[in-house]
Amino acid sequence: MFVEEGARTMNRPPRQRPAKPMRTTDKPSENYTKSAYLKLPLVDQFVHYLRRLLRGEELLHFEYSFPRAYAPANFHKQFGLKGLARTLQDLFDRYHWNKRDYAETAIELLRIQHALRESLYGGTIVPMTINELIGEVMYWGLPKPAAELNIAWAQKHGHRLPFALNDAILQLKAQQPDYDIFACDSSFVLNGAGRARMNAGFTKVYSLLLRGIIIYDGRVGAALCWLVRRFLVSIGHPGHVPDELAFLWSAGRGRQNRNPNGNGFTFDKLSVDGRAWAQANVRASWILEKARITSGATWCSGADELRKVECSLFMLGYRLPIEGGESGKSGGIVKKTARAKTRALPPSHIALVNTAGSFDINELEKLVREGQGYILIGSTHGRLSEDAPLETLEYWLRSKAGKRGDHASEPPALQQNHCNRTVPARETDMARAFTVEQCAGSRR
Repeated sequence: MFVEEGARTMNRPPRQRPAKPMRTTDKPSENYTKSAYLKLPLVDQFVHYLRRLLRGEELLHFEYSFPRAYAPANFHKQFGLKGLARTLQDLFDRYHWNKRDYAETAIELLRIQHALRESLYGGTIVPMTINELIGEVMYWGLPKPAAELNIAWAQKHGHRLPFALNDAILQLKAQQPDYDIFACDSSFVLNGAGRARMNAGFTKVYSLLLRGIIIYDGRVGAALCWLVRRFLVSIGHPGHVPDELAFLWSAGRGRQNRNPNGNGFTFDKLSVDGRAWAQANVRASWILEKARITSGATWCSGADELRKVECSLFMLGYRLPIEGGESGKSGGIVKKTARAKTRALPPSHIALVNTAGSFDINELEKLVREGQGYILIGSTHGRLSEDAPLETLEYWLRSKAGKRGDHASEPPALQQNHCNRTVPARETDMARAFTVEQCAGSRR
């Protein structure tokens, strides 16, 4: 069996080097225990939000677009390369990587996982075998240049590698992890920082070695940040991203947008320093696992089904909606036409999400309280006069926005709804996740 104490009896350790200083944004935030973190009010609310997403009670209505080059042979016939995913389960159903669907990918990963665990914990440790298996993981999940850098790092440290992996596992599964071992210096300093490595490659290794830890790469991170943003908007959270939900993301290799920022919320990017990355990995795993277990969603139930939730986020994060004029590979390009969105809004006004314009919450609240019983129905791209019945709140919101293609000259419809119909709230291109209760409730 693997004995961590053996690391103390090896030959002369390498010369100790201090860890490279981190930028402020690289530092892990306050290091809560698992139980304390999950009890934080906003974390608990976000878990509840995710439970609704997993059960399909909270709908995404997410427009996806995937390239044919990486899709399985019949994917475009079964799902279409472009389409609408209403739920996280829909996105999981569309999971694919390297032309393989979830079932085929699972077979490959289970083989590597079994061999990797057996090599590390099954008795005699053979570093060469572990290196070979790490190489398989890297080539499976990374572009060749990035894979080779990680493989070279692993090979460089030879017989010390198993101890580093074991140290990483011990911290990732701890109730209060010590993230300093993932410092960016990435050297093997005994009794010091920089012992293990965390990046888009090694998160895959740790996830295979340890149950309950997801693969947290830039794509999964972008999806999680985007969901946090949707959640914060839905509860009317003011100001910046709260520290406890400040997850990290990174851009993709192509031109697809993965920037989750918007609505006044900005998420930092993943960096070469592994401490903040490891903390985001652990916190995301804690949150998603609790939401999954308590959701009762059958599609992701079972002992090892956290991978399915991770896969749904992986598909969500491939290409995020371009909102607020943000676009480009780095997510840092802002079109001049979007500047108007940053202007200060009049008192009591709320900005529309996917289009220019705002509305007065007091006026909307009055409209709801005086009898409006449903909200946001109809098409999203047609002419206003054709799509939205005069008595609906969709008409009211769209007339406020003056969206291109609508009749901007048509007066807002403030007629009362006396039919008392109830239609489930839907996400449109005008506003996200408004409900009658939120509109008529307290103004947070």
